[in-house]
Amino acid sequence: MAIEDAAVLGHLLAQASTPAEMEKAFHGYDAVRRARTQKLVATTREASLLWGLQHPDFGDDFEKIRGNIDVRMLWIWEEDLRKEVEMGERVMRGL
Repeated sequence: MAIEDAAVLGHLLAQASTPAEMEKAFHGYDAVRRARTQKLVATTREASLLWGLQHPDFGDDFEKIRGNIDVRMLWIWEEDLRKEVEMGERVMRGL
């Protein structure tokens, strides 16, 4: 996730040549990355409950846990960072 953040922010900042444009770059970055990073926080908390067999929906049901594990990280691996950069650029331009 940190590498994703650096890639998106670095690309957006590279488009800025004035302090005002840098502010827009940070705004574009925040607009496209905040929800994803907040989801990481939430899913990390959920995973700690899952691994500790304390998740209210799974408890110690290993078949349910296995099913969750099989799909748990797909949202991370299947992200389209080019799309995020494009969305960040649109926010920078006020579109």
